[in-house]
Amino acid sequence: MKISSINGAPEEPVSHNPAAKKQVWFRKGDLPPFTQIARVVVPPGEILTAHVHADMHELFIILEGTACLIVDDKAHDLKSGDAIALAPSETHELSNPSNEPLVFIVAGWTNSSRASNT
Repeated sequence: MKISSINGAPEEPVSHNPAAKKQVWFRKGDLPPFTQIARVVVPPGEILTAHVHADMHELFIILEGTACLIVDDKAHDLKSGDAIALAPSETHELSNPSNEPLVFIVAGWTNSSRASNT
């Protein structure tokens, strides 16, 4: 059994934009084949730049705020309560177009033990 809490967990920068911060519940190796499960806060107007993961699936669950998620050049407007799953090799960019923080959960996992980090 593994227990984790974001209460008091340190904030760390998101690799796609260090202005966005995440608190990680579980990391690569804790829950194979997961790469991470984290709570992310993206400040107003910030963008997590376009990127792709060759072997990682991702699940985004919007908790607060609104997001624009561009997947393979198609924009998707997301709001609190929405969830979207991405397959490996789907290019994606997430932005916070609002004046309020965007808060979401991200989970990443692979089909193998070799995982790319988020």
